[in-house]
Amino acid sequence: MDVGGPLLTVESSNLWSNRKVRLAVFEDRVELTTRNLIGNTTESVRYEQMAGLRVDDDVFYADLVIETRGGGRLLARGLRKKQAREAEELIRRCSSGERSWPDVVST
Repeated sequence: MDVGGPLLTVESSNLWSNRKVRLAVFEDRVELTTRNLIGNTTESVRYEQMAGLRVDDDVFYADLVIETRGGGRLLARGLRKKQAREAEELIRRCSSGERSWPDVVST
């Protein structure tokens, strides 16, 4: 059930990743959409399915890694460092059950 639009949306840099990714943080889940040569692939994980969350910094950009309880992984490559940290913080707040949602943000 879709409660509303995303609370935060971030996209990978065109310079870093050969496949553009879009990460959307919702009240109940995180969605990762990868643009492929033919169409898009969207993966979704609910907060209760998450087993781990981290940001891996590179020299210029960062990767946001979400590990699932079933052994899967969502990888948002080539995000700006500030955007990756903002997404990580919001995902942690949402997954902890905190219900003081921020205004909708798109960066």
